[in-house]
Amino acid sequence: MTGRGPRTPVISKLGVKAQLLERTETGIVAPGALTALNMFEFTNGFYKKPEGATGSMTGEVKVDQTTTIQGTTVTGLVSDPTHKAQIFPFTPFLADSTQVPEGRAFHANVLDANNAVVAGKKIEYTATGFGKRLT
Repeated sequence: MTGRGPRTPVISKLGVKAQLLERTETGIVAPGALTALNMFEFTNGFYKKPEGATGSMTGEVKVDQTTTIQGTTVTGLVSDPTHKAQIFPFTPFLADSTQVPEGRAFHANVLDANNAVVAGKKIEYTATGFGKRLT
């Protein structure tokens, strides 16, 4: 997806052509070592999951770093280029639809150089999609 401004996705269930504004959500999550438990909810769910023609998701691995500058200790997040973020929107199975609808959640894992899932790191994510889920 490139550019900014309103886009016009097809919403066939409504029987009309509607225009949903593109929006972006950013945040920080702390995935664990168990892939099956690394599902997180968006602050405000999207109308459709943010991928392909309906948006995108990116993530960058971060670690806490503490520095002392002239006697003052400061803690913040810094990039960790030795690990990579695996992040994608949650796609519910038919049986899960009532529990976590499409566009409401995503999976996030931190992978090491061998593509093994690790804990103790954070992912700063950006999700871009359309609309806001109302229910």
